[in-house]
Amino acid sequence: MQDRDTLELIGTELSKDREVTVDVEGGLHSFDDLGYRIGFGITSREIKPLVFPNSNTVGNGSRVNKRADVFARKKVIQQRMFHVVYWAPGNTQKYANFDLERRGFRLTESIKGSKFLCGAEHLMTITIYFSKTETTILVFNTWYIEVQDFDEVLRCVTNMKKKGWKSQLGPGRHYFGSGWFWYFWDPAGGLAETGVEPDFISSNWKTLNHNTIPENASRPWMVRRDETGIPVAEGDWPQLVGGTADPLDG
Repeated sequence: MQDRDTLELIGTELSKDREVTVDVEGGLHSFDDLGYRIGFGITSREIKPLVFPNSNTVGNGSRVNKRADVFARKKVIQQRMFHVVYWAPGNTQKYANFDLERRGFRLTESIKGSKFLCGAEHLMTITIYFSKTETTILVFNTWYIEVQDFDEVLRCVTNMKKKGWKSQLGPGRHYFGSGWFWYFWDPAGGLAETGVEPDFISSNWKTLNHNTIPENASRPWMVRRDETGIPVAEGDWPQLVGGTADPLDG
């Protein structure tokens, strides 16, 4: 967050019914209604808009007589931790309400069993996504690192596979949030995702409640290790991903 006043408001609110501790740098630490640890602090990040390279499309030659710049880049720079996804047993609305009513998040989209939230301050889709499960287990699902462009997604994938990490699903593009993605199995549990070009949410965004879209439309987030080989994008909703979750030895 950007200022001390907002940080103090969050601390006051959470202190009403749970323990809040303060670290040596003034950051706040507590836990949410699912029992996950949560923390808050003043950001020290300086946002520097990226300068994107020229791209050629049909009828538009903006890059003339030279190779794409991706071949000259030294390395991929991870821009930010973009979102996290949690399995939430039972009533996802209950858990989403904690962030909506007490942490200042906004509901951007929802389908049955799943909620997409973004931070209210910066108005970008820094997402907490609650994915319904019928078990009583609290499980971390996915963390997502945003890079500059799809070329860098491909470079990340090449590097991961070269080092022996197993792809789970990708490439694809989410209908909810629009971002490109590629997933890998995380040895610590859940999934590691890299991607680019998600939606940018402004104060004019109207919450989308997809009442007619079936619950399994969110399967690209919901595939687990014991579901490898199961189709992830079957249905009548728009989704730029096909096939099945990769087998662990694939």
